[in-house]
Amino acid sequence: MPRGGRYNVTIDAPPFQVEPRRTNIAPAPISFARSSRAAGKQARRCHARAFLADSLDMTVGIIGLGTIGTAIAAGLHGAQPGHTVLATTRTARRAPAFAQFCRTNADLVRCSQTLLLCVKPQQIPAILKEIAPHVRADQLVISTCAGVALDRFTSELSTPNIVRAMPNVPIEINAGVTALAFSESCEERQREEAIALFRHIGEVVQVEERHFDAVTAISGCGPAYVCVIIEALTDAGVQQGLPRETARLLVTQTLLGSAKFVLQSHLHPAQIRDRVTTPAGCTIDALTALEDGKVRHSLITAVAIATAKSSQLTGRGPGEVTAG
Repeated sequence: MPRGGRYNVTIDAPPFQVEPRRTNIAPAPISFARSSRAAGKQARRCHARAFLADSLDMTVGIIGLGTIGTAIAAGLHGAQPGHTVLATTRTARRAPAFAQFCRTNADLVRCSQTLLLCVKPQQIPAILKEIAPHVRADQLVISTCAGVALDRFTSELSTPNIVRAMPNVPIEINAGVTALAFSESCEERQREEAIALFRHIGEVVQVEERHFDAVTAISGCGPAYVCVIIEALTDAGVQQGLPRETARLLVTQTLLGSAKFVLQSHLHPAQIRDRVTTPAGCTIDALTALEDGKVRHSLITAVAIATAKSSQLTGRGPGEVTAG
């Protein structure tokens, strides 16, 4: 990915949340020796990167500087330190040090090519009423609001270019993952722009909107699950006599390395587990203890409960999509 470009990131924030960043993608040529499916995937990635080169000077406005909004702003700023970040916020203390301020949400919309709504769901009605008169027909609007469907935005805003996004907190260090769903009328160029934007701060997957409750439960809530595991294994190391910092490093690097191994080797996790599990060894006894504690069942149940909760917040069943 070309370096040295600039994103002018405009951030407007009521008391909300924002998510961090990421970029470092080097362009790679398509290898025609690969399967047509792999080549097509590579071609789409290269096309998005080429598109990004043409859109580095876009102005991005972020309404809402909570956890996610701030993370996105920080991620973009860190990915390209030259980015200009503009913000409006009710609480100055919420603004990151690199932000400058806009006076109103209306000012922010007028100054932005791409608009991100990173507010809480209950704040959406007031926000839409405030910005609707100022949204342009060619403007890209991206919502990270949990439980608010695409139809809510397409029915109240003059642009057909609406994107629903579910990033997670690690985007702040360019290591997150964002799920995207597009309105039916969203133009191809605007879709590419949204993908390129979030590839600055992590990986991107495209899913149907009906899957957003499950996405929320897995990747949105996922960092919390992982941190519980890190905390528990670190405490276990301390219990066995290891210094806490040593235990935490061993745990976090093991999780990081194992995740990379799964991604890069394309092996099933069970295959990697079997490599570690020798007959009558330590690992098989430990795994038996985990099964006795129903760890697998607990994780599956946690995701099911979080998915149901996400759908409950907007009064629909899991997998259903309704307007706002």
